Amino acid sequence: MKILRNILISLVSFLIIAGITGLIILTSIKKSGLPQYEGELSLPGLTDEVTVYRDTRGMPHIYAENEHDLYFVTGYIMAQERLWQMDLIRRVTTGKLSEILGNDYVQTDLFMRSLQMTSKSKMVLSNEETAIIEAMQSYTDGVNAYITEAGGKLQPEFKILSYRPEPWILEDIANIIGYMGWDLASDNLASDIFYYQLLRKYGENASFLIPDWKSTNSVVFPDFLISNELLKDASAFISSMDNLKPLGIASFAGSNNWA
Repeated sequence: MKILRNILISLVSFLIIAGITGLIILTSIKKSGLPQYEGELSLPGLTDEVTVYRDTRGMPHIYAENEHDLYFVTGYIMAQERLWQMDLIRRVTTGKLSEILGNDYVQTDLFMRSLQMTSKSKMVLSNEETAIIEAMQSYTDGVNAYITEAGGKLQPEFKILSYRPEPWILEDIANIIGYMGWDLASDNLASDIFYYQLLRKYGENASFLIPDWKSTNSVVFPDFLISNELLKDASAFISSMDNLKPLGIASFAGSNNWA
């Protein structure tokens, strides 16, 4: 009986110690990489004093004396908040997901590398205006300042996967912009493939499954009809927005994923 009691005491003690240790580790991981919401920092690379005010929702408002410092601190703050997400998207564009997530992502990496985004980004950057390059470089320096200053206290995802992010470079910014453009432009790819498969399998009968609503006069919701004048105005508005396409600015598209 005494032996059984000692075993139970030892087991309970072990569970308590293991639980406390696990809680300490989880708390440490949870708190690692949290943004600094108050206090002062001395960051090499700044040319003047910069104030970052966070409102009641935690949104940062940056007040700087010059554009260099503004973009620098923007990069620093974004890295504080989103470095893991930034690095993950960067790895998507360069085909390096499998390095941290395993063989399941090899095919994805091969496909993304076939797009050669980095080489295209270098071409774009080589023809970019000096002012834009300087702003991008200031932002990049800010991101790298956070990576250096944080040291081993980066976001928990880096600890879990046991790796440190590489320094940020200008091509990373251009790659992500290019990836966003490619992603939005390829939204119809899955639909096109699906329609083609239907056509191959059912021939002309596929039109029954995918009717051309524009060629019919069927009204789905008669009570929601708008006047021809309003329809004309709406069409004119949409057509006017088409002028933005040559500038590379997408209309009626976007996402609040970053918000």
